[in-house]
Amino acid sequence: MPRIGESLIWAVFFAPNVGSSARAQPRPAQDTDPPSPDTAETINAASSVSPLQSVDDALALEELLVAGVEAEEEEARLEIYGFADTTYRHLFFEDDSLWALNLQDHSTFLSGNLNLYLRANISSRWTSLSEVRFTFLPNGGQPNSSGTEQSTTNTESLDDVDPFDPARVGGIAIERSWLEYRWNSYLKIRMGRWLTPYGIWNSDHGSPTLYGTRKSFHVGSNFMPSAQTGVQVHGEYRHQDYPLLYFATVSNGRGPTDEYRDLDGNKALGLSFKLKTPWLDEATIGTASNYGRSTKKHAELRLGGPSISSAYAETIIDEEGNVLSLSADLKLRWKGFVFVSELVSELVSELVSELVSELVSELVSERGRPEHLAVPGALTQMRAIPAATDYSDMSYRGTTQPSGARTNC
Repeated sequence: MPRIGESLIWAVFFAPNVGSSARAQPRPAQDTDPPSPDTAETINAASSVSPLQSVDDALALEELLVAGVEAEEEEARLEIYGFADTTYRHLFFEDDSLWALNLQDHSTFLSGNLNLYLRANISSRWTSLSEVRFTFLPNGGQPNSSGTEQSTTNTESLDDVDPFDPARVGGIAIERSWLEYRWNSYLKIRMGRWLTPYGIWNSDHGSPTLYGTRKSFHVGSNFMPSAQTGVQVHGEYRHQDYPLLYFATVSNGRGPTDEYRDLDGNKALGLSFKLKTPWLDEATIGTASNYGRSTKKHAELRLGGPSISSAYAETIIDEEGNVLSLSADLKLRWKGFVFVSELVSELVSELVSELVSELVSELVSERGRPEHLAVPGALTQMRAIPAATDYSDMSYRGTTQPSGARTNC
C-alpha cells in the first residue's frame, strides 16, 4: 500500500436559495413574527393533546405541528448549492509497482470536484434531490480494466467556433437523483438513483465532509455498491434518546449499466440500520447488508443457415455471480476527538471471467502465490480470487472457481 500524501484541500461552498416568494429568504431568529390567530389555534390544539399513549397519538400530534408550521411560513421551493475543491497530491511507491498501471508518483495539483445540488420542496410530503458532478473525465482518464497495459484518454478536439483553440471535452457524472414521499417520520419512500445507505464515508461522500484528504479505500473498490437505482424505504423510530434509523432497498443490483438497466432481472435486496446514542458527545453504530447478482453480458448475431431468416441473437455471459456484501461501522466523538471505523466484507460465488485467468497466469510466482498481493483499483477483477488459494493449477471456466471473499477494515 503506498503512502499517500495529500496535504492541501481548498474548497468553496456556494448555497443560494431560490424561493417562490420573498418570504422564503432566511431571517434572523429575533425577527420572527408572532403566529397568526389561525396558526396559534392550531398550535394550542396540538399542545392540549393528552400525553401520548400510542403510536397513533404521536402521529396525530406530528401532523398537527407540521400543519401549524406550514400555515405560518412558506418554505423555499428550490435550493441550489454545491462545492468545489483543489488538491495537492504526492504518492510514494516503487517504480516497478503495479500501482503505476493507474497512478503516477509525481507531485500534482488536482481540480477534482465541482458538485452542484438541486433540492426541491415540491410540497409538504414530496421532496426531490439531484447531485451532479462536473468533471474533466474522460480526458486524462484510464479504462477501469484488468489489462496489463493502460492507456490514457485524450479528448482534445478542434473547436468549430475557434479552430485555433483546441478544446478538451469533459463530462457530467450523475451522483444521485431521487424523488421522495414522506408519509411520516416512520415511513419515507425514495425512488430513483440514491447513495447506498451504509457506513460513514459513503453517506457523506463530498470532499468537504470527509475525514482526511480522500475517501477510504473500500468505498471506491465497490465492496458495497456506492449507489443504486431502485426504491428505498426508510424512516426513524425514537425511543427516548436513542433514535434508530432503518433502510430497506430494492434495486437493479450490480452491472456495467445498473444505473438504468438490469441485465439479469434479479433485483438486489438491502437492509441497513443505524443507532444513535447519547453516549459521549456522539456515538453512532451502524450495520448494512446487500445481496444481489452481478452480471456482464452482450449479444452477438448468429446465422443458422444461408437465409437471412435464420439469423438470431445469442446472449454471451461475460461475467456473472451472486454477491453478498456486509458492513459495520462505528463513530465516536468526544471533546474534539473523532474516532471512525468501518468493516466491509464481500462474498462472491460462481464468478466467471476469462480476464482473471489470463491475468493470474502472468502474475503468479513459482510457489503459486501472486507476486503482488494487493492491487486495489488497478486490478479490479482480482476480487474473485480467494486470498489463500493455490493459483498454479486453476481453471476459471464454468464453475471450477466456485467462490471468493475479500474484507477491508
